[in-house]
Amino acid sequence: MTHEWLDIPLYPVCLHVVVCEPLAQVKEIPVFSAAVIKDTDASLVLYHNAHIAVVLSEQVVSMLDVKIIAHECWHATTRILYYCDVLYDVNNQEPFAYLHGFVFAAVLKVIKVRLMYESCL
Repeated sequence: MTHEWLDIPLYPVCLHVVVCEPLAQVKEIPVFSAAVIKDTDASLVLYHNAHIAVVLSEQVVSMLDVKIIAHECWHATTRILYYCDVLYDVNNQEPFAYLHGFVFAAVLKVIKVRLMYESCL
């Protein structure tokens, strides 16, 4: 299991990026021990709103399935903005755009490091 956590600039939220198989393995991380995980390829896990995890299966990561990765990052972005009471709509798109870019880039960085490590084995 790969588990990285990042503080989000400007927002009092901790983003966890977890790659594991099966996804229920995320429960080994103490703050997510009570998480309800469905048997899917990816998930978003919340804990007291201030901890958000983008959880991806080994398969999604190895295939670098950007559609699923972007989808889960979208969920994480909307939850962070909701938790921080940041309104975003058609007239105020910048908070979402910048934050989603940060979250997506952060998740891709974790995936890149994991794939580089695996290629060295």
